[in-house]
Amino acid sequence: MALIDEVRFAVNRTTTATNQALETELTRYINAAVLDLTETTSIKAFTAAEADDLQKEAIITYACFMFERDTNRKAQYKTIYDDLKTKMLLSAKYSDLGAGAIS
Repeated sequence: MALIDEVRFAVNRTTTATNQALETELTRYINAAVLDLTETTSIKAFTAAEADDLQKEAIITYACFMFERDTNRKAQYKTIYDDLKTKMLLSAKYSDLGAGAIS
């Protein structure tokens, strides 16, 4: 399943039908998540197309956070996203800061 399909299902849950406006919005969220993970942190650069499961989960969670309108659920998605981001920062696989490089 393509990442856009996974994101569409995660935010919409009721349908996997294609809608151009939704596709455009979700593509923006995917791109923004990758930029947030790589440009605002020390997480190594990657593309959405080459994302592994943890990176995909962070992207999907970011999209859910951005898409959600209920403030309580939005806050929950943000907390989960920040947790995933921190896990990646602390892992040598994703960041040069990982694996004890932070003193």
